[in-house]
Amino acid sequence: MKIEAGGTHASNRSADPKFFLEVMVMAVVEKTALLDKEMSEVFDWSDKKLPVRDALWDHFMESNGHNTDETEASMKEIDAKSDDEVRSYVEDNLKK
Repeated sequence: MKIEAGGTHASNRSADPKFFLEVMVMAVVEKTALLDKEMSEVFDWSDKKLPVRDALWDHFMESNGHNTDETEASMKEIDAKSDDEVRSYVEDNLKK
């Protein structure tokens, strides 16, 4: 092991910055995959074609009197959640 800026890394790990960027992009894509799928694709009880992200945005806007700042704050909280947590939130709050 060797110590590098940013932490401890295995000495056989690629030092190529493209490799690091590729891993980070994959992590971001994985993190937001559920939010970018259509509601009807994720939830069998929904027939909406809009992305989960948009349905949540609409939900927050309706629940807070169309306050964009509060909606953005709520969406940041959603972005930090796992897919299972987002799925659970949508089930609890958007399912009619």
